[in-house]
This record gives sequence, C-alpha cells and structure tokens, in this order.
Amino acid sequence: MQLYSEHYVNSKTERFVNKIWCLDNSIGESLIENKLVLPNGCFNLAFVTGNSIEVHTSKAKYEMNEGVYFCSQMTNKVLVNIRPKTKVTIIQLHTWTLSMFPKYDLSNFTDSIIKINPEELPFKIQIDSDIEIILNTINTYFETLSDSNSEKNPIEKICEIIKSQDSEISVSKISTALKTSQRLLQIKFKTATGLTIKKYIQILKFR
Repeated sequence: MQLYSEHYVNSKTERFVNKIWCLDNSIGESLIENKLVLPNGCFNLAFVTGNSIEVHTSKAKYEMNEGVYFCSQMTNKVLVNIRPKTKVTIIQLHTWTLSMFPKYDLSNFTDSIIKINPEELPFKIQIDSDIEIILNTINTYFETLSDSNSEKNPIEKICEIIKSQDSEISVSKISTALKTSQRLLQIKFKTATGLTIKKYIQILKFR
C-alpha cells in the first residue's frame, strides 16, 4: 500500500488548486504517527473516510472523524496521526482561491480546522469517491470559475508579485506595483487569507 500519493489537476484548474494528495491507511492495521506537514500558504479541504485522523496545530488538537473539513492557513508545522482503516484526501487550494468568495471573512482564522456540511461546498461530491471522480469534479468546477473570472483580483495579484520575486519584496513595493495604499492591501489580504502579507512572505521563504 502506498501511504502518500499526489494527483494533479489540469492547467486551467491549477490557477486555483495546487494539487490533490492522499494519506491512505485504509488497509492498515496500525496507527501511523507523527507525519509532519509544513505550512505552505495553502488552504485545504480534507475528506476523511473510515475511522479518524488526529491533527496537532500550534493552537489545538483536532480529532477528525469521517466527514469534510476546512483547514485554514497554517503558520507552523502540523503533526498528523492516521488511525487504521482511515483515508484522508486533501484538496490544496491556493492562497487567493477563497478570495473568489468574498462572503467569507477569514481575518481571525489561522492554524484552525472546522468540520463543514458537504452541502456547503460549491461542488457536489461523495467523500469516498475514487480519485478520478474527485479530479473530474474539481476540474469541472474550477475551469468554469476561471472562465468566468478572467481578471485577477487584488489577492491573486499580490501573491503573483511575491512569487515572482527572487529578491526581497516588501508591502511598500507591492502597493507601488498595484497602485494601491499599503493599508488597503493589508486589510484585503488579511480578510481573504487570515495572514498578513509579511507572514505569507515568511511562509514561502520557510518552504
């Protein structure tokens, strides 16, 4: 059995989804302990099937039984324990993806995990679906989202500038490039991601 596997979305979907990965202990008979996950500037949707996983963030310990979970930006390493007969599939969303849904204010939401109703997702999916079905569903939804939002919003532009810089980048330089005040950029970025721009830059450097 392959515990860890990665699966890649198509080129249009890549604008919003980094990748999909699985931790599969579904046929295992023993607990897999202390799998280390480093912060990477992504949000995560987690589909847990079977028994449960245990996740230790810098804020709390979470017991995640079968269901769908939304994982905020992580600012520190996370430890994961996977119980026997359990599989978790992670959809890794880019930093700016949630900014496409402005009704969500994530200003004070970092290093945290919440269980959500699958009906709240903008796409319909069975959490125990085969990876091919999950990939097809995700590609179909985000292709449409990309087509209907050809213009990049400020959060996506901020992240694009940061990722394109080999040298030191500052909020001042970003605000100059986007011709927007530093304060407005900081507020927008914190609301959409839970992170300050400076913290996001630090996370990328850490990676």
